[in-house]
Order: sequence, then structure tokens, then C-alpha cells
Amino acid sequence: MEYDNLFDRHLESRKTPEPFRSAAVDVTETLDLAWDAVRSVFGDQGTPEHAIAVTELMLRAARRFEPADGPGMP
Repeated sequence: MEYDNLFDRHLESRKTPEPFRSAAVDVTETLDLAWDAVRSVFGDQGTPEHAIAVTELMLRAARRFEPADGPGMP
């Protein structure tokens, strides 16, 4: 993620209440990490949709996210 970006400017200029602020930062940072992982594995064939899927896997593995249809990982 670029250092000067819309997300960071939003956090600096608005008073987003907790727990939304922390959750937004966690998810955004995880998505950025997932995007790097996808591009490392798939190169130019990686897509934002792949990054979203990997983000969900990472959050589930960290036990931070459960899909609407219930637990999918032990």
C-alpha cells in the first residue's frame, strides 16, 4: 500500500470510533499482506479477488473472522 493513500488520510482527518478504527486497520493491513502474498505466488495472474479470498483465509486462520454460514476451519 502506498504511504500517502486515501485510507490513511481518512484515519488522520476523521474521528472513526473504536472498534471500527482498529478493525478497519487490521483488515486493511491484512488485505495488503494478502495482496503481496498473491502476487508472490501467482505473479501477474493474481487478482484483487484472490487477495480478498486469501485475506479471509488469513483472518479465519487467526480466528478473527467467521463467514456468515458458520465456522469453516477448526
